[in-house]
Amino acid sequence: MSQMSQGDLVVGEGVLAAASEAVTRARTDVTTLSRQLAGEIEALESRWKGDGARAFERLHHAWQSKQQRVVGALDGLAAALEETGRDAVATDSAQADVTQRLLSRLG
Repeated sequence: MSQMSQGDLVVGEGVLAAASEAVTRARTDVTTLSRQLAGEIEALESRWKGDGARAFERLHHAWQSKQQRVVGALDGLAAALEETGRDAVATDSAQADVTQRLLSRLG
């Protein structure tokens, strides 16, 4: 496995892409579970009335809002990992080109 290095950071080839895929899978899992939970809660809300029901509904809406923020953060993290991976590959390739040109000059 080839390794790319920037300063003290060493990244194995494909590691950032794999991390991005893991984050994307986590996002999918969170979204799926949230939808399932929302469906179950909606079924309960149709039968539950009173102050407790209204308080729980407010809690559920607050939770959904936070869950959406988590999903947004996961999307941002996945995108950042992909971009960092592309940048690391481009930097590694550019450094290889520079090294090859220096080698050519040395003859």
